Amino acid sequence: MDDNIILSLQNEFRNEATNAPMLFKDLAKVEQYIAESYKTRSFIELIQNADDANSNKFGIHIYDKFVIVGNDGRDFNYDDVKAICRSGSSNKVRGGDTIGYRGIGFKSVVNLAERVFILSNDINFMYDKKLTQKILNIDDDVPLIRIPHLIESIPNMDKIKGLKEKYGYKTIFLFDNIKENVVEEELQQFDKSSVLFLNSVHKIYLENYGKKREITKQYSNNICKISENSNTEEWMIISYNNKYDKLAFKIENNMIISANVDESVIHSFTPTTESSGGYFKMNGNFSTDPSRKNIDFDDISEKSFYNCCQMITNIIMEILNGNNNYIGFFKPFTEFNNAISSNKIRSKLIKQVSFNLKQNKEFETLRLKPEMISIEDYNEMCKDRFFSIKEETQKNYPEINVFFELLDIKYLTLEEMIECIRNELTLSEVCLATILAKIIKKYRYDFSSQILEKLKNIKIFITKDGQVDSKKLIKYSDLSEKYKQILIDNCD
Repeated sequence: MDDNIILSLQNEFRNEATNAPMLFKDLAKVEQYIAESYKTRSFIELIQNADDANSNKFGIHIYDKFVIVGNDGRDFNYDDVKAICRSGSSNKVRGGDTIGYRGIGFKSVVNLAERVFILSNDINFMYDKKLTQKILNIDDDVPLIRIPHLIESIPNMDKIKGLKEKYGYKTIFLFDNIKENVVEEELQQFDKSSVLFLNSVHKIYLENYGKKREITKQYSNNICKISENSNTEEWMIISYNNKYDKLAFKIENNMIISANVDESVIHSFTPTTESSGGYFKMNGNFSTDPSRKNIDFDDISEKSFYNCCQMITNIIMEILNGNNNYIGFFKPFTEFNNAISSNKIRSKLIKQVSFNLKQNKEFETLRLKPEMISIEDYNEMCKDRFFSIKEETQKNYPEINVFFELLDIKYLTLEEMIECIRNELTLSEVCLATILAKIIKKYRYDFSSQILEKLKNIKIFITKDGQVDSKKLIKYSDLSEKYKQILIDNCD
């Protein structure tokens, strides 16, 4: 064990505390504030640290009065120990290969226990407020995670050895004299989908007084399977040449479905509490507040959000061009309940996707199919004039119209349909009669001379002699029986 590393740092931080006693006292308050703001996220932060250490395995093992957390990642070194002692002095670089960048996440463990032991290769040390008060010869409150201490005797070594042998852990965190209610709440709040965007961790072991949960993450192409014991859920991961910005859609039977409300959040690699604006997950290099719960939409966050919205836009254009690999894609958007989530990001998402789509000249002329006409008549009307949604696409994505309504995309208007008839397109008898019924209902109390002039020259009537305009129609009885019945049915 390299005691010199610990003694050197202990002496450095002891001198700081002696030279600035009030600042040191304030650090205790700041530490407690950080721990409270990270409430129910300590385990997530420990997993993040393990991921940054390139761990494949991570475990939380809860016993009576103590918790052992282990990972099989890179061993601690001098810089790691120094960084974990300080707040906000992480040696991680934002935008590099690590997730964390502030260096304050480990302070969240203050709420878990009274003493913390860290064992990693030949570097073993501990944090203990009473020992800190003793070497400083003070009775005032002191920060827990600040001054490291040598370990005279490691408690529960039999358990530690057993876990290291069984799981191959290289680094151990031992939390002694735990606050059982806090630990229990942390474990209950842990959602297995929290690990979806981690880089390295693929196996998680959660053991609570003998009750075991084993979470496994596996990738195959763009599908991530997360299994917990015998239950498996699948997520479609979408990323376009960017290792940070990703979308994740929950899938069942190879179809996209809406994720649960508590799963549908923005991740800054680990989950925040911010809604993604739909029932899916969004990940990116998002800035957060110190608790990592809320997104700070600075320039870096805006860039990630824009990239995610652009991915959604690209998928929509693929779907419109006949791609059937995203069946169910629109459900997470159309089934989303604004009443139970923040409208702010939802509005931001819809606005950005709408803007992106409308940059495509083809999309500018898109018209949705009104329910009153058939797909065949809709396609005929849009031919050579409007961008339409193909019949196969509408069948495979039945929610597509509802989604485009969110983006304020227009349906074919009555005036546009009248213009199509004026151009003598080949439309069905049902379509023509239905449109005439719509005209009658709309203008029945306002048949001005201008409207009559507009309508009299369009061939909208079907008689035994075929399709004619009002000048060729002699009397009502000349209309086909089918045509008259459609008028009656639609003019009530």
